[in-house]
Amino acid sequence: MKTSSRQRSIAARLTWMNVLVIGIALILAYVSFFAYNLIAYREATINSLTGEAQIIGENSVSAILFDDRATAQATLSALSSSRDVDAAAIYTQQNVPFALYARSSTDIIQLRPIPAKLTLAYWTHWESILIGSRIVFQGKQIGIVYIQAHLYGLHVQIVRYAAIAGAILLVCMGVALLVGSIFRRMLAQPIVSISETARMVTRYRDYSLRFSPGESYSEMQLLTVAFNEMLAEIQQRDKALAQSKDKLELRVSERTAELVAANKELEAFSYTVAHDLRGPLDTISGINYIIQHSEEQSRDDRSRQMLGRLGTSITEMTNLIDDLLNLSRSTSIGLHLVQQNIGLLASTILERLAEAEPERQVEITVHKKLLCQCRCGPHAGRHA
Repeated sequence: MKTSSRQRSIAARLTWMNVLVIGIALILAYVSFFAYNLIAYREATINSLTGEAQIIGENSVSAILFDDRATAQATLSALSSSRDVDAAAIYTQQNVPFALYARSSTDIIQLRPIPAKLTLAYWTHWESILIGSRIVFQGKQIGIVYIQAHLYGLHVQIVRYAAIAGAILLVCMGVALLVGSIFRRMLAQPIVSISETARMVTRYRDYSLRFSPGESYSEMQLLTVAFNEMLAEIQQRDKALAQSKDKLELRVSERTAELVAANKELEAFSYTVAHDLRGPLDTISGINYIIQHSEEQSRDDRSRQMLGRLGTSITEMTNLIDDLLNLSRSTSIGLHLVQQNIGLLASTILERLAEAEPERQVEITVHKKLLCQCRCGPHAGRHA
């Protein structure tokens, strides 16, 4: 039987789990090391730029005092040797640009005010750093130095670390696959054997099979004992179930024969009773017909009412005899759904109760079209 992509073996899952754990561990280590290196590299860059800003400020005091812009510009141009510095500027106390340096025309310094109590401040945004240092002479501020830098060296380190981490990850995955294949033979083979035994038991329904492991692992021995005990219990239950099935089939056949005999007796009894009842009922019906059609004009209303009720009773008795015959046939005729008017049936019963006890005054409302689906015999819908 082929294994689908969604039904991999336990050994394969363990192997890929090891690879996944190693990969996650290496990625976390790379991220942690990169975060640490980013913080350390940024702090080192800030310290270096802070020192340069202070040196530039000290070297620019005389240039600002004597309005020597060329000297200040030359001082800033020395920053071109630093690959991280994008731009630098010296502003006077009146916030007027005194000297500017830019690696390209697109590099523009976004000035920010230095807090009043500080002589040095810096601002960071992702890979960008802005350093601001006050230029002080004899206790008074005469200008500000701004240096804007970008951590270009960090990109090189990211690529370098990513390459190293990728190479280590590939090597570790290869080692994990190799170790996984070894463990697959050592650990998964007994599980494969017991699963093969279970498959044979399921296919051939042979619960007499037993599993004997080739390895002596304690966990495997416990699993083997439990598996064999389960097979033994299923074998015993299967035998007991087969015996119970034979006994049940014998009892069902006996009860079926008894039921068939009882149904035949009931049918014969129903035919006999119906035949015996229909003869006197036909006689009563004939007498009632003769009475109704003789001396009809001389008969009072009460007599007509009594004869009408007698005719109704004769009809109901005829229906009961037919229902009795239908009941006897119900064992050989299948049932089917018939729509019954429950409202009409309830109204008929209430009318009979009212005729039986006319002195009782009871007001009852019945919905005339109350229908339901009933499972009935072939003639059950006669009164619907």
